[in-house]
Amino acid sequence: MPTPPLRERVLQAVAASRDREAALAAACDDRPPAAAGTWTAKDHLAHLASWRDHATAVLRASRSGTPGPPHEDTDKANARHYAAHSDRTAAAIVEEALATYAELEGELAAGPEAVLLQPRPGRPDLATWTVVVANGHQHLAEHLSQLDLERGDEAAAEAAQLWAFAIDQALAAPEPPAASNVYNLACFYARIPRPAAAIPLLREAFGSDPALRAWAAKDSDLDPIRELDELRDLITGPPAPPAVDPLAGFRAAVAASRAADPMTTFANLSRETGIPVDDLVHHALHRWAAAGAEALMALDPMALRDLVEARRRQDWVKVAGIIDWLEAGNGSTG
Repeated sequence: MPTPPLRERVLQAVAASRDREAALAAACDDRPPAAAGTWTAKDHLAHLASWRDHATAVLRASRSGTPGPPHEDTDKANARHYAAHSDRTAAAIVEEALATYAELEGELAAGPEAVLLQPRPGRPDLATWTVVVANGHQHLAEHLSQLDLERGDEAAAEAAQLWAFAIDQALAAPEPPAASNVYNLACFYARIPRPAAAIPLLREAFGSDPALRAWAAKDSDLDPIRELDELRDLITGPPAPPAVDPLAGFRAAVAASRAADPMTTFANLSRETGIPVDDLVHHALHRWAAAGAEALMALDPMALRDLVEARRRQDWVKVAGIIDWLEAGNGSTG
């Protein structure tokens, strides 16, 4: 089955959002919030309608080639929207919310589909059509989930998020949903918190868009699972393994050698040969140093290598000399 054109898919998303928002509109009344600092259904509906108006204004600007709405800090805009509707009746808010859907759908139908693919006014890094989904079903799902979680209904909150994600999948078809959509779903699971669901989605999102790692490092939505090793590894990578010390074996051998006193061997050898201990020590150091650092760090004694080499040449005088030297060093009386 061929994928519908983009405008048709966006209009379908708007229609789905309007249908699902009907339950929120039905819950609106003029009662005050149950607790200070919380929002009523009317407050949520008015907020959503205000941002839908913003999406329509951006579409209109893109179609007409004029500047979009002036940039405004989101928190300040939300406070302004709240102040503008707080004294209005629920019936007026419900009527206005429905009107914003009609205006948005009218603007979507007004221009050629190419307008939707133009750089978005105020956000040229995005296509114009993204303003519709960001202020449409995605925004609605965020608020429905918030209300559901306030009521303690985690299953309903999850259903709202999965509903929005399914629309994102349909909009992106035949391509997979955008990494940002996958990331947003992961953030929901992080907030509840359900790390077993969040971590695989974050891994998928970062795989598609590694730049999301920088945002995730400071995103408060992930704070409930911030201490998990899996999240840390996804954002910054696992801690670097300790550096391998190529001289670890030699260092260990040097440390172990401190347990024995080599001067006993030199004293015995001095008595047997009549050579002063200092000269014998110097001679031993000279032979080791002459062989180079590689021989110095070798674990097998040089005397053993000399013995093997003398036997290979059948130099029995040399063999006897080495054995006598070893025997004298060990203090053997034979």
